[in-house]
Amino acid sequence: MQQYLDSIKLSLATNNHFGAIAMALTLPDICASVDAENNETSGHKYCIWFNKYLADTYKKILYKKEGDTIFGAPECYAARCITKKP
Repeated sequence: MQQYLDSIKLSLATNNHFGAIAMALTLPDICASVDAENNETSGHKYCIWFNKYLADTYKKILYKKEGDTIFGAPECYAARCITKKP
């Protein structure tokens, strides 16, 4: 996992922002597949992993008031899918 985090840091240090974003959006997918019994992932598993490990962090950073949804699991997954090549 450290290699992925190092890749994000290196991308940021070299102003490769697209690379950093693409890797950051892919990490929950990688983690969801590691957590899965069959080592496969899906949008549903991605969102479950995001909600379990990241949602509270994003709520503290991005939400202005209770109930606001600025960047939740579905939005993160949608952004991740945009980074995939057809």
